[in-house]
Amino acid sequence: MNIKEKFGQKVKNLREEKNFSIEHLANISNVDRNYISDIEKGKRNVSIEIMENDIFEE
Repeated sequence: MNIKEKFGQKVKNLREEKNFSIEHLANISNVDRNYISDIEKGKRNVSIEIMENDIFEE
């Protein structure tokens, strides 16, 4: 598993822990839902600024 796949799995786990849909996470991140899906699949390079939102707050 490469770093993009590991990060994508972490994003998915956090999203599911918070009971967020992909669409909800996309909305609060101001990106398209397909972008979030691609992140979770390890298919995208991710900007830290995009992921700075409620999913990473404790």
